[in-house]
Amino acid sequence: MVCDLCNKNIQGQPAALLSTKEVVTSKDCWVLYLRSLLADKVMPASAIKANITGLVAQMSSSDTPWALCESCKAELVKASAPLLLEKSRQLLPSGHALCQANANMQYVILDESGIEKSVIAANNAVASIFTS
Repeated sequence: MVCDLCNKNIQGQPAALLSTKEVVTSKDCWVLYLRSLLADKVMPASAIKANITGLVAQMSSSDTPWALCESCKAELVKASAPLLLEKSRQLLPSGHALCQANANMQYVILDESGIEKSVIAANNAVASIFTS
């Protein structure tokens, strides 16, 4: 199993499980995720900036809980992220998506306010990363 934010291997159980809505509406989660994309050279900064709305849609369509490694959990605790980070937390295996992709990779929004918060959080993370 790998951390869904930074892609590091997780030995044993994840340090925490978060719902898709918790992840995509959190600027702190976005910062960790975007920094991992840059560090792993998955996307250059210019592509992240140009495609942040597409990344929001892609991440918001995840229908399963997000597994976090100890390092990402520690970073979120350090940032005082308002998330439920208990290790023993149980989440349903599905039903987390804020939108769904159809056959043409167009997204159907299931949670309008969640998507709005996600776009704001992602843009705030981009501003934080690329202006610091």
